[in-house]
Amino acid sequence: MRERCGSLVASTGLAAVLVLAGCHSESSGPNPSGELNERIAAALAVAGFTVATGGQGVSFFDNHVSCVQRGVATYVNDAAGRTVEFRGCEVLPGLVLDGAGHLEWSGDGLSPTRPEFCATDAASSCLTTFRWNGSIEVTVDEATVVTTDQFTVTSIVARQRASSPFAGLASWEVTANGQSFTGSDPDLVEAFIDTTGLALSNLPNPSGSLTALTEADLARLALGFGPEFGFDLIQETLAANVGDHTHHMPCGTATVTYDAERLPHVVNEWSSCNFATMILDGSFRAEWGRFDVDSDPGALRMDLQGNFRLGGGVPEVELTTLRWTIEGIPADFPGNITVTLLLVGPSDQRTWRATIPVDD
Repeated sequence: MRERCGSLVASTGLAAVLVLAGCHSESSGPNPSGELNERIAAALAVAGFTVATGGQGVSFFDNHVSCVQRGVATYVNDAAGRTVEFRGCEVLPGLVLDGAGHLEWSGDGLSPTRPEFCATDAASSCLTTFRWNGSIEVTVDEATVVTTDQFTVTSIVARQRASSPFAGLASWEVTANGQSFTGSDPDLVEAFIDTTGLALSNLPNPSGSLTALTEADLARLALGFGPEFGFDLIQETLAANVGDHTHHMPCGTATVTYDAERLPHVVNEWSSCNFATMILDGSFRAEWGRFDVDSDPGALRMDLQGNFRLGGGVPEVELTTLRWTIEGIPADFPGNITVTLLLVGPSDQRTWRATIPVDD
């Protein structure tokens, strides 16, 4: 049967989240041979292009791509490109990437000072090629695993439409494992990638137990959701001069008060609010448990506490505490930070911890 299999969209912003749509392909169903096919090639093109053109950012709060369906990708820059790690990143339905490697920039405009998007009217400013080196596994329909250590994407045409916040990967050619595949889809399928369509129970988990979360889910929360919520709390911290205030949203309210140290305490009353490709529902308080940005190394700890449910990009879970901690923040970059995530539910808890490189 005909299905969608791989074009890209991107949204702008300091904590940009790039999300994925589909191309037309005749390939469908499982891949029992374990060989590269058109569907897998499209996933490699889309994932690679997403990371290659991801925002440079101004801090470690945005060196990530939250893969909309599930998982996360993180990256840091170097002179030739980006060092990247995919953690359970579901690029297209049934196609999940895992692995780490280096994405080398090649072609006009693909450099640390490139324009954020390819221009539609000047080939000289458009990304033309990128190369991937490093072992990457593609799990197909939860069964077959296809491995490649190198692939190249050429003949790239990317467009951004004036009528949409999304940019699209219109065409490409992928070469990997001695095979080449082309793809094209100039029309974005926004219903497929638009995060406003996510529901709290997008990945059902009726018990709300934390045992439903995979390692990739925990990484998604620690390296995608945590930084984006943390960045929002940073913004509230910087707004201390505004004084106490309340944000009124279609899905609820966020009431901000400040303590004697001018740190914010945010009381959220949310009804299925869409935030950072997650859906949050319930009553919870967001505040800094530790805010040590003047020391070397520095540290931050963000606490969300209350009675709330979280879902959308991970199985729906019931929480009383989400604690996100970063330690070892260097005074000068590049360096490494240690990220710890603690989740506490009514009857269980989970912890995830990793040390990751940061470049800004």
